[in-house]
Amino acid sequence: MSEDACSRKKDVRALVIYSTIPHYRRGVFQALEGLPFFQFTFAASPENFGNIESASFDQFEQTIEIRNTWAGPLLWQRRVVSLILSRRYDVVIFSGDAHYMSTWAALIVARLTRTPTALWTIGWHRRPKGARDVLRRWFYRRADHLLLYGEHAKQIAKSEGFQESQLSVIRNSIENSSVRHSDDFQDLRIPHQYCIGAVIRLSENKGLDKLISTAASLRSEGLDVAVLLVGRGPMESSLRALAERFSVPLYIPGAAYSRERLADVYRHLDVTVVPRNVGLTAIQSLQHGTPVVSHNDPEDQMPEWESIRQGVTGSTVSPSSEGLVSAVRFWLLRDLSQRERDQQNCLDEVAAHWNPEVQARLIHQALETVLQRHSANDE
Repeated sequence: MSEDACSRKKDVRALVIYSTIPHYRRGVFQALEGLPFFQFTFAASPENFGNIESASFDQFEQTIEIRNTWAGPLLWQRRVVSLILSRRYDVVIFSGDAHYMSTWAALIVARLTRTPTALWTIGWHRRPKGARDVLRRWFYRRADHLLLYGEHAKQIAKSEGFQESQLSVIRNSIENSSVRHSDDFQDLRIPHQYCIGAVIRLSENKGLDKLISTAASLRSEGLDVAVLLVGRGPMESSLRALAERFSVPLYIPGAAYSRERLADVYRHLDVTVVPRNVGLTAIQSLQHGTPVVSHNDPEDQMPEWESIRQGVTGSTVSPSSEGLVSAVRFWLLRDLSQRERDQQNCLDEVAAHWNPEVQARLIHQALETVLQRHSANDE
């Protein structure tokens, strides 16, 4: 705990502004509410965002309902600017999406009212190029601090001229839904020795065709491998056709959201394999003690890729098919004692770096930095 925090006469009033509160943020938002010397208020729309379930407002101590107005990809959030003008808050965290026009306006107002601000953002996951990245850099510079998901994003930000003191890596976390599961989810019966796959949206940018070809290669070696993909998406029909062509047993039982359903899924999965853009699937897999295999190009990954520690919590390999096959084979052929150790390594990684409590603590440290710097500038 910082000396400044101990010397304060009242709690810091912190406002967090999101478009909605996705269910996977519930854990970290509740952990933030438990921080000493801070009083958090969450402002958002109660509606769902696309197919992402929102957390109920009654799960938090202090909330403010905001109305979202969309114009294509652009968003205006009513009341956001007036909340900054009210000067009720000592520090404000915004979702760091440059498509949110009200955030641009609120950041300008915050600068005029001398209200410290931070952007909670994925940041860069590849080297900036083009007009869009120029705009993003300009947007990020309107805030006092960036709360980034990963070290790779931090290094790129530093190369873009941001100072170490302006950047904090807060990683990411996920909380599974306790509310519902897909009505069409089929009970799992997979009569094969090995099972590889993922809990993921079936989209083209995940490279799931390589997952099917990897399974085909392993089957040609005599390994009884099946593929389990839990989710829906535009690639479903083409993946089914590809699996049929390669004679790979493929199970797509639907989407799963509840803890019980997901636990059942991961009891079947020996290793999670996502050839590209693994994202939060990596964290969810490690939460269940299942190693993850993906490729090793950080420019074509999401920050959660950093949770894969080579030979410990999974493998990152060259994008070639041979690399995937070799890595997946390595994890499938582990003996029982090795598997038990692998499972514990996965759980330890999440406990150390990728859970709501750790993320809240890192946000706390970042806000203390922002407030100390702001206080020093006022002197």
